[in-house]
Amino acid sequence: MEQYKQIQLDVETTIHTILAAIPSSQQLLWKILWLTAVSKKHLNILDLEKDINASKDGKSISIPALTSLLEDILDLQEILLIADWDANRLHRYSDDEDMLKNCTIVIEKVDASYWLVSTNFTTQLLIEGKNC
Repeated sequence: MEQYKQIQLDVETTIHTILAAIPSSQQLLWKILWLTAVSKKHLNILDLEKDINASKDGKSISIPALTSLLEDILDLQEILLIADWDANRLHRYSDDEDMLKNCTIVIEKVDASYWLVSTNFTTQLLIEGKNC
């Protein structure tokens, strides 16, 4: 299994900044495994949260679709995103450690208070944070 590096970022860091710091983010395959948010009035966030959070393996999403979704969110409280070159690695893991070791990128906003960003070293992050 791969080793990984994890950094912690302040809650003021935006997800757009994090995504911009990932080389080749547009070419990676992405899934949302968890979402808790407050949306603008025209987006039914409760149904979306239910679909994502109860899904067997999360929801596949492209970076443009993710960007569009984020534009409709007023307050992103929690999110868990995973990315990899191999679609077979994009699923729910019974153990977080396995997810961190197997997925090229893991981005998590925890309790609306901070970000954890992990990479298994196949992708170098272009952002600095507190090492975990």
